[in-house]
Amino acid sequence: MNKITFQELIKQATNKLEVANENANIARTLLLYFTKLNQNELYQNLDKNIDFSDKEYFNALDRFLKGEPIQYIIGEVYFYGYDFKIDSRALIPRYETELLVEKIINHSDEYFVDNQNLKIVDIGTGSGIIAIALNKEITNSSIWASDIDDDALALANENNKINDANVTFLHSDMLNYFVENKMKFDILVSNPPYISRDETKIMSNRVLDHEPDVALFGGETGLVYYENIFKNARKILNPKFMMGFEMGAFQKDAIEALLIKYNFNNYQFSKDYADKWRNLIVFNNLK
Repeated sequence: MNKITFQELIKQATNKLEVANENANIARTLLLYFTKLNQNELYQNLDKNIDFSDKEYFNALDRFLKGEPIQYIIGEVYFYGYDFKIDSRALIPRYETELLVEKIINHSDEYFVDNQNLKIVDIGTGSGIIAIALNKEITNSSIWASDIDDDALALANENNKINDANVTFLHSDMLNYFVENKMKFDILVSNPPYISRDETKIMSNRVLDHEPDVALFGGETGLVYYENIFKNARKILNPKFMMGFEMGAFQKDAIEALLIKYNFNNYQFSKDYADKWRNLIVFNNLK
């Protein structure tokens, strides 16, 4: 057993992070992962010797300093009150996506007040976090979620079991499976790949080198998947429907033009905590 205290370990790790101009909080994040303690428990034990290998800890820290995302290193992420497994098979969940889940939940309560068994589809589900969170939060909902990437679907199914959820995950290129099988839904939700190729020059290498391209890029303009969904959505939606999307911070005008092109006239854009346009809710055109 190593004779080094929690406090000394944090000090050494923080120094390494500061020299590399990285977020010093990563030292604490890694320590909480290795110890399985909460923050209060950690602070109560700062003067005690660690009971794990400091070599393993610093190996993990070095992986971060070399550019690997911290979420992939610890293999887990907390999203909308639930724990999820995460690795390089899928996009790392962002805090902004929790806002989309919240919007869907709140609007579904208002818009489908008399419907006790909502059918929901999540297009491009990745790790499954949106579909699983909705399944846990919207009582009696029936949820299907699709992705074109079988590795991502395997991860989503693992998260389904971890959270004791009941989402049906399946392989589909966008809406194709649901159109071919004549399935109908009340709510369509999607956080599609929406980064344009031009944005690569301003993106972090931590993202570009580690997160899957298929989950990041939405064609040259970043809009290809929105247009695909808008073009085909009515084929799988009931007469009374709602759609919810996450989007890029500077895509509002372009997405609004697509909405008008495909005759969606009842919609609401909303901003994230950084005051950037981030989410879109679309309702059917019935008054």
